[in-house]
Amino acid sequence: MDGTWTLSTLLRGRKGTEFAMPGHAVGDVVYYLDSLAMDRATDGDRTLSRIYVAVPSGTLFDSTGAVAFTNYGKGLRPWAPTMLHVERDVSDNITGTFLRRDRLGQEWPEDDAEDPPMSEDSESYHVIVYDTGVAVRTIAVTSEAFSYSAADQSTDFGSPQASIDFGIVQVSAVYGDGIELREVA
Repeated sequence: MDGTWTLSTLLRGRKGTEFAMPGHAVGDVVYYLDSLAMDRATDGDRTLSRIYVAVPSGTLFDSTGAVAFTNYGKGLRPWAPTMLHVERDVSDNITGTFLRRDRLGQEWPEDDAEDPPMSEDSESYHVIVYDTGVAVRTIAVTSEAFSYSAADQSTDFGSPQASIDFGIVQVSAVYGDGIELREVA
């Protein structure tokens, strides 16, 4: 056996990685990392370049395959919220709701609770309003709901809009803005 594995029927976009799905192709190189390589970076280790070498079991260390990697703490980045729901009233005021997800992947509680456990110290989100890809407003909220009035739409666009490009991120005190849910509603 030459140490090559063939992987098939992979599930993509799991555990908050849906943002990384594009750009992979058949034949891409995949590295297996054991639990020692998967330790979370401490705050002092983040942004420090480290050298990693893949050493197959039962072989001697050989630095020819050494790879430099800088851990920016992406494992601490909050996952994108999901299930954006937007409603308009007769005056074109918008209210929106969404569901947060948790980056540490704990099991859902068995008591039929609707929210996953929080790994952040507090709940905080930025709802970003875009105009042709440019952010024109950021609304800070502390729950999974927001409002965007017809008056604010008029300030940002000149009039209330039939559809609006929203981005929503959970904000981490440790990492900052998480992965963005982006939808036109």
